Amino acid sequence: MIIKDFVVDKDTDILALTETWLPPCGNDLIIGDLCPTGYSFLHTPRHGSIGGALVSYSRKVLILSVLIGEFSSFLEGIIVSPGQLLIAGDFNFHLDNPNDPLTKRFVDLLASFDLKQYISGSTHASGHTLDLIITRSEENIVNHYNIFDPLISDHSVVHLQLLIRKSKFVKKHLLLRNLRAVNIHKFKTDVLNSFLLKNFTTMDLVSLVYEYDCLHTILDNHAPIKSREITLRPKAPWYTNEINDKKRIRRQLEKKWHKTRTNADWNRYKQQCYAVNKLIDSSKSAYYTDLINNGSSDQKTLFKTVSNLLHTNTIIRYPSSPDPMSLANSFSDFFTQKIVKRRGDIEDELLSKNIENPIPDADSCPYEFHTFREVGKDEVLHLIQRIATKSCSLDPLPVVMLNHCFKDILPVVVRIINLSLESGTMPDSLKIAVVQPLLKKYNLSYEEFCSFRPISNLKFVSRNLLRKQLLYN
Repeated sequence: MIIKDFVVDKDTDILALTETWLPPCGNDLIIGDLCPTGYSFLHTPRHGSIGGALVSYSRKVLILSVLIGEFSSFLEGIIVSPGQLLIAGDFNFHLDNPNDPLTKRFVDLLASFDLKQYISGSTHASGHTLDLIITRSEENIVNHYNIFDPLISDHSVVHLQLLIRKSKFVKKHLLLRNLRAVNIHKFKTDVLNSFLLKNFTTMDLVSLVYEYDCLHTILDNHAPIKSREITLRPKAPWYTNEINDKKRIRRQLEKKWHKTRTNADWNRYKQQCYAVNKLIDSSKSAYYTDLINNGSSDQKTLFKTVSNLLHTNTIIRYPSSPDPMSLANSFSDFFTQKIVKRRGDIEDELLSKNIENPIPDADSCPYEFHTFREVGKDEVLHLIQRIATKSCSLDPLPVVMLNHCFKDILPVVVRIINLSLESGTMPDSLKIAVVQPLLKKYNLSYEEFCSFRPISNLKFVSRNLLRKQLLYN
């Protein structure tokens, strides 16, 4: 958590860590805590021994991450690679001691490959220069560097300004309505004066459903759809003003220590760093503890909180496709073929057991439902209250707006259900659903269609009608 806060606080684009001691697998929770929103995480563990490992995570930029084993062999392979070269890491050579034999061999090795090393000054608590930045001599990509100790480990931070194009945060395009600005009284009045509410008792089923779907025109007048582009930035819901104030004091003490270089100012700065780190941990712990305690009776909120803590809400990815339309058609074909195959398998299995006509036609079914009892307002209201109040993008009114005028629209919903049960039909517009493919398990390959299952989201009226039919059956 301290490293994550450091990345966000310093507006760091690329961060390289060594000696993380992360194992090759099973790090999802740790990586989720380390990686801010909009950053990618690359991890290369050491093979054949414990400890070590190099991590680099950046703002959606792919960078080279390798362990320095036989450095000479590594340079022979990397020096001829195209593109600019930047090598960073803890080399454990004391470059502050030019008379050291190992340091001389290392410097000569860099010179033989025409490489340039930038860092001078202590980068470790012992006072030695261990953390280095290396580039090709002719490539001037390092504009400036600064060494400072944020008191995270026994190594200092080497902060670079690189002469490369800065990566940008991911942007997301949204279509939204400003429902908070709606005058509820005027909205309810327009609904009551609509053609639907005045004539629903005389309409047939198809006309009734059509006019119900036209209620979106009223919403368009009060809260038209607007396009907006947002930038996805790192965020922390547990971040408080107290943390911000403590950080401000820390920055002031750091500046004072850089100016005076006295032990007293260094100790004050160090104590403030520890205080900030402790406050960050306690604030996050208190925030999620309150969420879990307050949401203990709400399973949806509780599962959402646990998912955020365990970082199981991964980015939604789909198989590669040239455009969204082709991807949607590919998913549709796959799920359709899957249903056809499943039906064929059932028929083959029943026929193998000498069961004739395993799936009878509707005309040959010996059972019929001749009549249905009409439902009343109270019965439908009780049914709706038991269903999760979630909206579908196909709904003419979102649930948050429907709640304001539901008592007025309830007779319309009751009539739609009764007419559908009476006629034994369901209008085509109520059969349409928004289908979203979701991974069956988070660790499955998102390039395989068989890794997904279809999740259907029906209209509000469709869900209630189907629920009523299932209760009858």
